[in-house]
Amino acid sequence: MDGILYGIGTGPGDPELMTIKAVKMMNACDVIVLPISNQALLSEPVYYEGLTEKAKQFNVDCIAYQIAKSNITRPEKKGFLYLPMPMIKDSEILKRIHNQGFEAVMKLLRAGNKLAFLTLGDPTIYSTYLYIHNRVIKKMEKQKL
Repeated sequence: MDGILYGIGTGPGDPELMTIKAVKMMNACDVIVLPISNQALLSEPVYYEGLTEKAKQFNVDCIAYQIAKSNITRPEKKGFLYLPMPMIKDSEILKRIHNQGFEAVMKLLRAGNKLAFLTLGDPTIYSTYLYIHNRVIKKMEKQKL
């Protein structure tokens, strides 16, 4: 796997309070990964190359993107991967959805892309990012054995 996945926190909610490192990493990446709770995106992840009109519609529903967008240089040159992250309690459905998100992320990583997974606050504390991160780590550990 040649790609890399970064969990990037958008901080407390003000674009000016994102860290310099977070902004640099986000802009160095090929793909912006966004968790979406939009009911129209519950079946599987969606990927768009560039900032298409459909991508813009999903971006409206992602608070992390709304915080970070003014710090993203040349968003039209980036890919956008939208991962369903519904607020539901059914563990079987959530497991399926998270596994599908993991597979979509792995496909882009295998292709050598750098991915910036944007999340509210800190990506290591109660974050949607961790559902994908933990699966990627397990996959990497299995490949090393």
